[in-house]
Amino acid sequence: MFCRNCGKELTGSPEFCMNCGAKPMAGTSFCPGCGAQTTPMTEICTKCGVKVAPKAAATGGAWMPVTAGILDLVVGVPGLIIGMISAVVGGFLTFFVAGLGALIGAPMIILSIVAIVGGIFAIRKRAWGFALAGAICGFAIGLPLVAPAILFGIPAIVFTVLGKGKFE
Repeated sequence: MFCRNCGKELTGSPEFCMNCGAKPMAGTSFCPGCGAQTTPMTEICTKCGVKVAPKAAATGGAWMPVTAGILDLVVGVPGLIIGMISAVVGGFLTFFVAGLGALIGAPMIILSIVAIVGGIFAIRKRAWGFALAGAICGFAIGLPLVAPAILFGIPAIVFTVLGKGKFE
């Protein structure tokens, strides 16, 4: 095997080339089979016939987690603001019924925070379970008005579930 970055012959299957420090298959300048010089466009080495181009990564559906994360944020941020207003203003308006504003605003604040954190995880394509929890909380935030739940919550859940394979 030859390093694709510098062309040095390697023994075994090392994780890094001892000559240049790169991952042996990371470069595009040399054939991994014979060490002949290649270009980034070379698919098969003309000297030895080895397939030079790395297997193309499947990109289908990579947009789904990012879209789900954005939808979570679109519902979570306004939900957090509305929850905070409900807790504060509701507390003043319901002065005679102690705690009613907090009773209404607190769950919305908690659900919004989970939706925002889940949205960030989805955009970064990390921690699928947290991303799914964020999508579900985003759906729950939109339920009182129905339209946000249908327009943002359901697609966020669907995209998170379908994009599961794109998460690390």
